[in-house]
Amino acid sequence: MPAEERYLTVIEVAEQLGFSDQTVYNWIRAKKLPAVKIQKDFRIRQSDVDRLIEAHATSVPAAGEDSFWEDPEAQDFQAPGRGT
Repeated sequence: MPAEERYLTVIEVAEQLGFSDQTVYNWIRAKKLPAVKIQKDFRIRQSDVDRLIEAHATSVPAAGEDSFWEDPEAQDFQAPGRGT
C-alpha cells in the first residue's frame, strides 16, 4: 500500500519555500499550484510542492564539469555595445 500523502497548509508551503503566504495564495488562484479547498482553508499536497520546485530547478554542473563562472572565456564576456 502506498504511503499516505501529506497535505500542507498555505503557511507551511510559504515557510518551506521562503515566500509569503500571499504569494502561495496567488499561485493557487492562478492555477500554478494545485490545492484542495476545505471550508475556508486550502491544503496543498507535498508532492505538488515538490513538482513545483522540480519545474523551476536549474541544472548544476556534473562532477568534473566547469561551471559558467569557472570558464575563462565566460569571464571575459561583455555584452555587445558595452566594450571598454
